[in-house]
Amino acid sequence: MMNNDQGLVVARRKHWSNVIHQELSARAASRLLSLLDHLNDHILFEDKPVSSLGRRHHAFFVRFLKKASHALQKDLLLFDLRLEWNEVSLLLEGRKSAEFASGNKEKEKGVVVFIRHSISMEAKEYGGDASTITNGGECLDEEDRLWLIETIEAKLQHKNVFDYERLNVEVLKSAIKVLSFVQEQTGYVLDTKKVVHGEKLHIEPDDENIEFTAEHQWNYSASSSGVVLFPDANLFTDEHWKYWKEVRTSHKVGSRRLFRDYEFRVITLFHEVIHCFQGHKWVFEDFKLWQAEFEASYSQLDLLHLAANVVDTDNEIWRDGFAEESMLWLFDLVREIHALIKEETCDSKKELLIGYEAWVSSHGRISPVSQSSDELFEQNKSHNTYLKCRLPLEVFSEGQQLVSYFKYRWCADLSTKDTYNMGHQVPHDLISAFSFDQ
Repeated sequence: MMNNDQGLVVARRKHWSNVIHQELSARAASRLLSLLDHLNDHILFEDKPVSSLGRRHHAFFVRFLKKASHALQKDLLLFDLRLEWNEVSLLLEGRKSAEFASGNKEKEKGVVVFIRHSISMEAKEYGGDASTITNGGECLDEEDRLWLIETIEAKLQHKNVFDYERLNVEVLKSAIKVLSFVQEQTGYVLDTKKVVHGEKLHIEPDDENIEFTAEHQWNYSASSSGVVLFPDANLFTDEHWKYWKEVRTSHKVGSRRLFRDYEFRVITLFHEVIHCFQGHKWVFEDFKLWQAEFEASYSQLDLLHLAANVVDTDNEIWRDGFAEESMLWLFDLVREIHALIKEETCDSKKELLIGYEAWVSSHGRISPVSQSSDELFEQNKSHNTYLKCRLPLEVFSEGQQLVSYFKYRWCADLSTKDTYNMGHQVPHDLISAFSFDQ
């Protein structure tokens, strides 16, 4: 006969497995996975300080917790678990106590997170004797956390778990709605004649030129004609997936989260809709299209925030923290690629990171690399993604800077470098705002 502890673990995981595969929706499972992923990054034990991943990462995680807390509590109750968390003052690595004590503590915020068992259990139900095991205050241990992660991944690693077409259509509707809001706030600086609409990239698996079509069908794109193209990952073949794997070359779970990645990739639509309004003044040989990419990347997360929290709050997609969770996912993606860049040769790493700083400080008027945006996309999809996705994380201002930025960018004469107003400042100290150790 197994002892009480063994019986409890076996029966508990059997119950949890049934919940994951029979009761938990794909959205709820993905949301819970985001929490479990970051639990060890932020948990505080009595004998350990909270781990330091930098202010901004903590900020994105706290945003997710605040917006998704109610939904997460409901999800965890199915497992007889409960969530406890609160913000705390955080002493970051490398900062002396005296500096911290004399500084602004409000800028140094961390978060304490616990997942606890919520009920007492009868051991007899789990293969033990008739005694009662009380674990009402016991925290979820590391073995159970990893088991839950692996089981949820198994649920989400197949096609047709997510309805990408519906998700893309709804998010694009929100993106178009928030652009109308920006138009009103800026005095209609965008082209009022432009009509944005979306089209799904149609994938024909039997096409003889599948490698060519796959190369263009795995990603999002847009044109100045107002057409936004979005993929449906449920139709992907191995040829399609190989391009996304070039971006996630060190994905910590291999192929088990590829389908889930495309759940969050829908926020790319807030980048692409900006391209629909960009005309001739963004397309110069000297700028290699990087000015256009700066514009779209700068706006992406502020537009997402306004859609989810100001303009389209009634949309079911945004109610349970999906926008905030997507931002956290994007941060983790950039952090993963950054770790790879640090392992590259000194010259390669230095060129990309210095180029990024020049691109940001010049508002996109200095190209970050020698190649055009399209050329870098073909040669190194990971670096291309890094540049376009790091910027929105650093300039994110909850939409507060977006209106003034649009008024300046879309009304200024940007036809030559000489007429560019270099005195206009990016509203954040971008380079120092991020926590990456370069």
